[in-house]
Amino acid sequence: MEKYRSPPKSTYEPPKDPIELEKIREENHRQGLHKLNQTRSLSYHFMNTEKSNKTLNKQTKPTEENIQFRANPPPSKSQV
Repeated sequence: MEKYRSPPKSTYEPPKDPIELEKIREENHRQGLHKLNQTRSLSYHFMNTEKSNKTLNKQTKPTEENIQFRANPPPSKSQV
């Protein structure tokens, strides 16, 4: 009777891909938390809500570009 080869050791070990993926996930999570903390610590000086003079002029003076056209109202039932 012939002897069979024993199964390879990799059969009993977990695959390497999920382990590597888990390391990558942990690193990405850590980087995301770091970026979140950096963003929270920023000052909000760039969030200036004052509008420029040019914008204010456009809002006060209607021009042909700023005029919004509306559709005609639907016909009444008596006209149909």
